[in-house]
Amino acid sequence: MRYILLIAIASLTLSGFSQTEKISYINKVKEYCPDADIVEMEIKTDYVEVSFWCDGKLTEIALNQNKEILYTEYEVNIPEDVLVKIKSKLDKKYFGWIIDEFSLIEMSDTTFYKVEAV
Repeated sequence: MRYILLIAIASLTLSGFSQTEKISYINKVKEYCPDADIVEMEIKTDYVEVSFWCDGKLTEIALNQNKEILYTEYEVNIPEDVLVKIKSKLDKKYFGWIIDEFSLIEMSDTTFYKVEAV
């Protein structure tokens, strides 16, 4: 039942894809996280973004047309020593801005933090 619901949600957001293509993207996400609870799938120009809950973390994967993972992004807690450096650099140009969210982005050749500031 849960799998059928996920397919129904995916069909609403990926109307330009065939049912087989939609299922193949869902299957790739399930390889990454077998218990994935898919929230949203979005077609971009060259890839598809899939947002889902995995082990209690909101996660996003970008997959190219060959279903290869371009990047993964998920919420993290920043270590305190790194947070101090980020705040110090932010205060130089954007004093008083508040850091809202942190994500870790992993690509095949690099990993970095994404910081949202308000």
